[in-house]
Amino acid sequence: MYSILSLILAQTFIYSLILLLRKKFVLTKIPLELFIIFSGLFNLIIMSIIIFYKKINIFSTKNIKGIKESLITLIGILLIQTANWYIFLYLLQNNDISVIVPLNQIFIVIFSSLLGYLLLNEKITNKKVFGIFLTGISIFLINVK
Repeated sequence: MYSILSLILAQTFIYSLILLLRKKFVLTKIPLELFIIFSGLFNLIIMSIIIFYKKINIFSTKNIKGIKESLITLIGILLIQTANWYIFLYLLQNNDISVIVPLNQIFIVIFSSLLGYLLLNEKITNKKVFGIFLTGISIFLINVK
């Protein structure tokens, strides 16, 4: 459990740092669209290096079959993901990071819990409801002027 918590703490610190750098040094100088294109190209290059290094056969029969079976879902996810990223970057570019990120995170918790319950049959315990409630209160208090 501690190793998972350590990784989550590291990931959230990196995520917060990247948001700050993106808002202060990138989105003030280039349009959102250019940033999204640049990010996609960079990810393609990095993932190509990783695939080459790990000797992953991306064109294996299993992978091709998986892509064929999930192509429509995959395209839908990518379209929604791109729209989501565009909206988030727009919000980040035009608002205080200290307002957008906490609000974003609480809604992620709420919607993830609801969708997990509705679509994945996950349990929502009283403890989870109380935790979500406390998180909502803390974010409200952070943002009260």
